[in-house]
Amino acid sequence: MRHLLNRRSTLALLAACGSRFILSDAQAAIVARDQPSSPFVRRVVRGPTNSYSTYPHANGFLPDGRCLVARPSTVRGRAGLDYLAIDFSSGDLEPMASVAAARTYFAVSENGLLAIPKTFGAALIDLKSPRRTEKQILSEPGWTVAQDLDISPDGSKILVARSHYAKPQGFEAATIATADGTLDRILHPSWQIDHAHFSPYAPSWICYAQNVRPPQRSTHRMWVWNARNAPNGRNIFDQVTDDGKTYVVSHERAMFHKAALLTIAHGSSAATPRGLYEVGFDGQRRLISESNRDFHCNISRDGRWAVVSLQGSADDQVSGVSAAFRGIQTPARPPSGWLTETGAGAFDISDIQLVDIQTGKRAFLFRATNAVSGQPYEVQPAISPDGKWVVFKDARARCAMALEIDQGALNRFLGA
Repeated sequence: MRHLLNRRSTLALLAACGSRFILSDAQAAIVARDQPSSPFVRRVVRGPTNSYSTYPHANGFLPDGRCLVARPSTVRGRAGLDYLAIDFSSGDLEPMASVAAARTYFAVSENGLLAIPKTFGAALIDLKSPRRTEKQILSEPGWTVAQDLDISPDGSKILVARSHYAKPQGFEAATIATADGTLDRILHPSWQIDHAHFSPYAPSWICYAQNVRPPQRSTHRMWVWNARNAPNGRNIFDQVTDDGKTYVVSHERAMFHKAALLTIAHGSSAATPRGLYEVGFDGQRRLISESNRDFHCNISRDGRWAVVSLQGSADDQVSGVSAAFRGIQTPARPPSGWLTETGAGAFDISDIQLVDIQTGKRAFLFRATNAVSGQPYEVQPAISPDGKWVVFKDARARCAMALEIDQGALNRFLGA
């Protein structure tokens, strides 16, 4: 691997939105000297200081392939976010919009509509428009919108999970028509909805999770909804095994090439095997690759490969436990409270691995760092639409970063 980051960092964005900047060489980002190398990584590029990419189940890429990141700022005297488009290949940086009172994450449609969560509603910006005017598309005080909303690939609908905390308490998932703001309440469970997103393969299907906060754990976390085939929702992962042991699953992401999700069975699960799973909308599941440290996951558009971030490093190998993966070496389970404050700051190691979807083979990509405080600097890798970049957040660097993937090495790995 070429150890030095692309020697670019950000200058202050002092001009009006729509101007273009080149990331400056004034401050070179530094990779730790003990950073292991990877034959799959051509170079590592650092984004603007304090920037971060969006949540893994939402699309964060513009129609032209650039990556959209957010950065906290003051907008018209209020806390808000700047949205910046980065071309990681060239280093071009373009301010796209600034929005007051925006919540943490965002989603971009394939035709360039930006959906932004607000505390009690949502906003929409057409990034293709020269003016990029913010349009408040939903405002309903009392109904708190989750920060990880989604937008359909064609941009026709925004999906929000909402909670009414005051009595009468209520929880729902709803879609908002981007054309006229029509609100359609599609789900009303007795529990809080989390991680709601459209299936990019079949957008009439919505994927979501039952949110149960620790120390309790949901045994019915993964759900899908379809107006015709699952109008009341369908639980698709039976987390309790025949011997009474339980899987702890989370961080689901709908696949692009089939009606299925990628998900993690965590190392804290009593049930085995743990690791990266494929789960169909019909409830059929397959272990893709065994691991005791998987944390977040994402998948390529063609469905050939995935990326996972780990709870800790990929070191401390132990023998696999499943018959299907007998002999494959997997990391030991992370200790309880694996994220601890280190001497270098409030972060700890979270290695990123490449996974062959068909064979379950793994390879090391990068030693990133995960924030002890969590959002938005959990590593949470994502693969660019063209498969040439893996984008993630790094807590030590405190910015969005990207790995340029060597396509020859990747194809040899997937074809071996």
